[in-house]
Amino acid sequence: MTRAVIYMRKSVDDEASHSFQFQERDCQAYAGRKGYAVVTALSVPGQSGHDSLDTRPVLKEVRRMVRSKEVDVVLVWRYDRLARDFLDQAFIIRESKFAGVRVESVTEPIPDGPMGWVIQAMHGGMSEQEWHNTRQRLASGVRERVEKGLYLPGSKPPYGYLWADSRKSRLVVDPLTAPVVVRIFDLLAGGMSVHAVANLLSQERIPSPTGKSYWSFSVLCRLVRKPLYWGEPRAFWTHNTTAHVPHPISGELKQKSVRQWLEGIEMPLGIVPALVSPEVAQRAHLHINQRAEHPPSGSRSNLSGYLLRGGFLVCGVCGFVMTIRGRGHTEGAQSIYRCAQPSGKHSDVPHALGITTKQADDWVWSNFVESVSAPGVVTAAMSELDERRESEVLSHLKVMRSLLDDNREQQACLVQTLTILKQDGAKSRITHQLDTLSEEEGRILESIAEFERKEGIA
Repeated sequence: MTRAVIYMRKSVDDEASHSFQFQERDCQAYAGRKGYAVVTALSVPGQSGHDSLDTRPVLKEVRRMVRSKEVDVVLVWRYDRLARDFLDQAFIIRESKFAGVRVESVTEPIPDGPMGWVIQAMHGGMSEQEWHNTRQRLASGVRERVEKGLYLPGSKPPYGYLWADSRKSRLVVDPLTAPVVVRIFDLLAGGMSVHAVANLLSQERIPSPTGKSYWSFSVLCRLVRKPLYWGEPRAFWTHNTTAHVPHPISGELKQKSVRQWLEGIEMPLGIVPALVSPEVAQRAHLHINQRAEHPPSGSRSNLSGYLLRGGFLVCGVCGFVMTIRGRGHTEGAQSIYRCAQPSGKHSDVPHALGITTKQADDWVWSNFVESVSAPGVVTAAMSELDERRESEVLSHLKVMRSLLDDNREQQACLVQTLTILKQDGAKSRITHQLDTLSEEEGRILESIAEFERKEGIA
């Protein structure tokens, strides 16, 4: 029996034609016609097809199933559900082929042989071009709206405001949430820390801007940075870019989204009413910056003494990260790791787990020393890591070079086809496809060179 996994992706919530029910229905019907046994159906909402393969956990699980030969076929509704980027799409398909697994689209059948390769390349190129065209149309429409003096549209208004009309042209004060914003700025300007404000709001069970029953440090920091709250609404004042960050253990570069703060475009006065004065906002920001540069004694001034900080220690009840709590003012009191889960989020599992940093660090360190002191443990672990890394590198290069060979074979096939064509229209289409394949060849060569440079391959 041929085993199949269904992979579904949907990047836009209201994308009715690509709904998971729609995709799974077609994929299940296709599997039934082919006689496939569907092992599982995996889906991921709100995931862009242009995101890095390393940042897509559901797709990574599908690739793991492929490499471990747990399935024989990967079913997708359309090939662009795999990826919008042509090179990523081709890489996944070729990686699966090397593992003896087929990738099949239920709505875009592709024949075997050289012509199938050409059609596959056309599907990938059209998916990527469609993505770029959509982004360009959206960006142009948003900028045109701002130039007309209208507020940026969104699925919901900023916290503390309501839409004034159905066109979402401007904002008005929300009588329920605006007082919360004012209170946050007042507390911060008065000297309270961000963590203390977050804990206070969580204890009072005030819903956060994301609709959760607790407030986090990051949510508060993002909120108080928005200039619309002190009467200076701006458009395009943030920009997300991609940075390559090395993994702390393997050293492999991973893509990470980084938010940049820009000057932005000033919007007309009166489009957003201010909730706080610029002076209050300035005092709040000054206090936050001072605490970041000069943390109070006993809180984070001795981070080097806490070996398990940064997510290495998690709560045994709820799995939430354990964070550091300072010594406080009681003589002889010790710093502790305590569950960072805000009170009230897990009311059905009441707990307040904590352990002194000395107890936890000493126990983990002693066990670590004992485990690595055994003869050959470190050598064996490093050898296994090196072998695994070398295998991954060789596999990656094998796939990329195979894609390059296929690309050149497709170009040769199209060149041969050009010599026997007589219709000018058909020749024009083939020539355009040749140009596209030539561009993709250049991208593949650049990707191979960049990968070899990062891995130190001569």
